[in-house]
Amino acid sequence: MLPRPAALFVPVLLLSMAAAPAPAPAPAAEAALEVGPVKATGHLERQHKGWEKRSVDVKVNWLEVKKAATPALAKAVNRWLLSQMQGGIAEGHAKVLAKSQQAAADAYVAHCLAAWRADEADCFEDNSSLKYQFSAEARVVSDDGQWVTLSVQTYEYTGGAHGSPGFTLASFNAKSGEAFDLQAALGEEGEKRFRQWLTPRVKHAYAAQMAANYGYTGKKAEESTAEEEAEFKFFDGAVDKEGGVALPAHAGLVKDGLLLQYNPYEVAAYCYGAPSLVIPWRDLKAFAQAAGPLDR
Repeated sequence: MLPRPAALFVPVLLLSMAAAPAPAPAPAAEAALEVGPVKATGHLERQHKGWEKRSVDVKVNWLEVKKAATPALAKAVNRWLLSQMQGGIAEGHAKVLAKSQQAAADAYVAHCLAAWRADEADCFEDNSSLKYQFSAEARVVSDDGQWVTLSVQTYEYTGGAHGSPGFTLASFNAKSGEAFDLQAALGEEGEKRFRQWLTPRVKHAYAAQMAANYGYTGKKAEESTAEEEAEFKFFDGAVDKEGGVALPAHAGLVKDGLLLQYNPYEVAAYCYGAPSLVIPWRDLKAFAQAAGPLDR
């Protein structure tokens, strides 16, 4: 759900060294989804005499379905995109039941501008800068002809120490339009073992994200990651009594495996960022339900 784009999205691929030359690449699969761009922007500013200028900027880079492998896929993707955009119209305001992605984007911009106007009026006697920012971007992350994965990256700044980035992922079966369900794909026992296996890898991903935020590279990045990993702490309750870390709310299927996307505050403090991990298919087989979407 909106609002909130991506300042912290850094994929971390868990790969091993290959012992033999890679085989010739297979022919690229035909994409199941064709999309087009949808854009909307908004800007307001006001300069009170003797006060710092106040402003708001809104930027939306969205998508609309142009063509899909099946009507079910087109319906599922369109419905999901609309739900993400309409979810950005904050609590306390009527949701706009838009009939198109463009109408939804325009409604979101109008909502953000109206929110700024209301806050600006409330702060009429307060000499604050009130420089708001809102942005939202949807894109196709992966499309192998069988599964289509989309992401929404958002950002909101309405004052305070820092803004609020947010990340959403969803994968849809190209034939049925059915959404990917990570828990169902793992099963109860598989999920338990997967979460235990995942804990140290998530910890490392957060530490690496912190090192990346500092701008370190090469050996310095490795040293910083090790230091951060030694000091890193999950939130209370993020890891269960059996050592299994909580799965992120958002996951999707990509070419190399399972993409897990953690949001700020989901299992760790904001300062650690919002890392993502791609779990290779070969590592997933030990946890996946037989013949399910993770069993490749």
